[in-house]
Amino acid sequence: MLFKTVEHDGRRDEVAVEDPLEIRVDGRALAVTMRTPGHDEELALGFLHGEGLVDGPREDGPTADLAANVVDVAGPLLRDPGERRFYTSSSCGVCGK
Repeated sequence: MLFKTVEHDGRRDEVAVEDPLEIRVDGRALAVTMRTPGHDEELALGFLHGEGLVDGPREDGPTADLAANVVDVAGPLLRDPGERRFYTSSSCGVCGK
């Protein structure tokens, strides 16, 4: 887990970092999720597998322009996701959101 140190009211504390991750397939944006950075490729492939869009490992990695917080997965997809809009979350669930 990635932490950063913050100071508030004269006290220092370590807090977990959370950043958005855009999941693309063949360069086309498919979903955005909030996550603690790290293991982004596994998260993207797990999401696609869970949605029935891929059936196994695919080539993945940063985009050609090395855009931050983006993973591009090689297609093709097993089915057309259509106009479905995904809400994804990889949070721990403590806050219930």
